[in-house]
Amino acid sequence: MRGVRAAIFRQEPKIESDPQNSLAASKQKMNPEISLWAFQGEYLEEALSLMNDVMSSIDKQIHGRLFLIGIKISNDDNLPSVIIVPRNEYCEGVIPDDLPLLDAIKLTHQRSTFLIPSKDEQDRLLRWTLITNTTYGIIEYINNCEATEKWKSFYSELVPVNDYAVMVVIQIDRKSHDGRIPHLRKQIKGKWFGWPRSIVDSAANEVIKVCQSKLSKHEPGIDFDPWEDGRSVLRRAASTFMATPAAVGGQPMSFYWLFDCCNAISALPYEGQSSYGRILVARRDHPKIVVTVALENPVRFNDYRAARKLLEISSDNCWLLCDALEIFGIGYLKNDYDSDSEEVYEIQFVKFFTWHLKHKDQPLMIVENGDPGIPRDKFNRQGFQLLLASVFHDIVPGDTEELLKIIDAASSQKHGTMLVVSSMASEESKRLSKQSTLIRPKILSKEEVSRVTSIDGALMLEPNGTCHSIGVILDGVASDEGNPARGARYNSAIRYVSTYSKTKPCVVVVVSEDGMIDYFP
Repeated sequence: MRGVRAAIFRQEPKIESDPQNSLAASKQKMNPEISLWAFQGEYLEEALSLMNDVMSSIDKQIHGRLFLIGIKISNDDNLPSVIIVPRNEYCEGVIPDDLPLLDAIKLTHQRSTFLIPSKDEQDRLLRWTLITNTTYGIIEYINNCEATEKWKSFYSELVPVNDYAVMVVIQIDRKSHDGRIPHLRKQIKGKWFGWPRSIVDSAANEVIKVCQSKLSKHEPGIDFDPWEDGRSVLRRAASTFMATPAAVGGQPMSFYWLFDCCNAISALPYEGQSSYGRILVARRDHPKIVVTVALENPVRFNDYRAARKLLEISSDNCWLLCDALEIFGIGYLKNDYDSDSEEVYEIQFVKFFTWHLKHKDQPLMIVENGDPGIPRDKFNRQGFQLLLASVFHDIVPGDTEELLKIIDAASSQKHGTMLVVSSMASEESKRLSKQSTLIRPKILSKEEVSRVTSIDGALMLEPNGTCHSIGVILDGVASDEGNPARGARYNSAIRYVSTYSKTKPCVVVVVSEDGMIDYFP
């Protein structure tokens, strides 16, 4: 693929053997987007894959799109002034193609002047300034355009590629963002820029940076550097998001270590006990913070063992007090704290290697085993019903009521369990009879579900809830979609779905020990 992509970037338009034919003449005949091939193929696929990987790791219900805007910087009149890649139904009508409108946008911005001795340098910088101002105008246009008002947009800086200056744009569906993603009401402002309001905002910005960096290569696409793993990008986004509590504590540069510090402290036991405790992050002189015990020698937050020992002092009504750099005391937050000010944050250590960033009891981010995410419902009932309708096309909503009752009953199983919903439940039960226990088909009661899920293996169910076998050990071929960080039950579900879902419509439900419910595909 890398070699193919390199060939694409090197491709030149064919020139006829006619001696009167010139490169300029050939450009008039060629597709005007020939010079835009740098934005197509594997680059765009990998950019989209990275965005989807990062966003789905936060929440599977986040819907986003990614495209590139190119503004012509060459003097070739045969090329369009503005291009969008990919040009599809998402982008049509969003960006104006006519140059007069772009000129009008340019006029709304001040042109910069440069005291550069060289005329060539003056021309180059003035041209780039004009392009930059045009970009600001296009961002303005996108943000105010009726076609994009349902999207929250993130933009890269301009990157010169061939005949165009290119900007990467990521848009997140505003309904899924504002409705599902915990976020701050306002943005904490730094000296030069604002800190992210949510983990999704931070993640989108990190993906943009990766995409921009790839475009910044001498010849994008010819390099052989692999794209970053989505997990590492998301962890970096979480680290950047921690700049928000660090900034309100008066230590904005502490965000470089705050995320790693919390991970390290959460992984340290104390006298055999997992980390549990609470830390308030605020500036030392905050009027709503009451210091009951002040430390004569504050403890640096990156002194993990000392911080972990102090954590034992905290309780439901007593917090360690920290400015994101040092733990300076013990105290609490007054009841009349104005949550709209968003000036005090809590880091809550829940269990081994698990902690939450919260504001006024609202979790903004949860981190488990070093991986950031957001709080989610134990079971997304609406999403599950939509999935059932897409997999089993002849199903109607009323048919799933018994199935949903069985899932609710299974969610109370202390050791977790698994359910397979298949349109071929009878046939699959017989095929797997050597590694399951067949029963006479019936809809199980709540008490019966509790009993039969106490043994290893899955329940094999029809979409209407009729059970055909219990204790089913699933088979299937190993899949790249597995996750070694998750248990055998989770990966068994992934393996079964990836092997059989195309030929045997099915949905697998995995109930974790903590009652959380995942479903596949």
